[in-house]
Amino acid sequence: MPVPADVVVVTGAAGGMGSATARRLAAEGARLVLTDVRADDLAAIAAEFPADRVLAEPADVRDARQVKAVIDAGLARWGRVDGLLNTAGGPLPAGRPVWELTEDEWARTIEVNLTGSFNWIKAVAPPMIERRDGHILLVASGTGLRPGPNYADYAAAKAGVIGLTKAAAQDLGRHNVRVNALCPGLTPHEGNAAGAAAALERYRSQIALDRISTPEAFAEFACFLLRSQVISAQVMALDSKMVL
Repeated sequence: MPVPADVVVVTGAAGGMGSATARRLAAEGARLVLTDVRADDLAAIAAEFPADRVLAEPADVRDARQVKAVIDAGLARWGRVDGLLNTAGGPLPAGRPVWELTEDEWARTIEVNLTGSFNWIKAVAPPMIERRDGHILLVASGTGLRPGPNYADYAAAKAGVIGLTKAAAQDLGRHNVRVNALCPGLTPHEGNAAGAAAALERYRSQIALDRISTPEAFAEFACFLLRSQVISAQVMALDSKMVL
């Protein structure tokens, strides 16, 4: 089934979840605006798709001007942006108690995850409002709802994304623009392979199903949600871990 979101911006497109979703969207007929801070990796992903169906624009999500330039490029190319999936995130938590975090570690985590999400909403909302249609998907985390020890920076950032999602959905709902957040859970991919075996075993002991999610499972649900005209202001967990 083709997605109604005919032109979709995918951030973090060189990462595991971003690239999997880009492939799924392309298979379902969407045109793609792909962006990532890693220009070479982004170019490699974009090369998988027909040149007339993809636009690759490197950008740092922390820089509002670069973010707006990506949206403007998509509008210049195709005249519309129907959906945005913001998978860009990180870095991994510093892994130390809150009082041992440096100011730089704290700032970077907040800027990439929370400020980056704000920058994308701010850039893409005006053309969606003008068309009175659009869907924005942000990536949050169960850590933002139920943090463990040594996760203060990441938990605060992702809790902020959850609050931002709900508030933005209220602001944009009257313009028929939907805003939702996805909590993918631990999703192994090439970018987080370090220490994966031990982390997987710990995580497996905390979930109801003996199955860890995959980038492809994330992509399947993201594409499903982009089709929805009635779901907004929701925070959805994509695995079987209890987070409330």
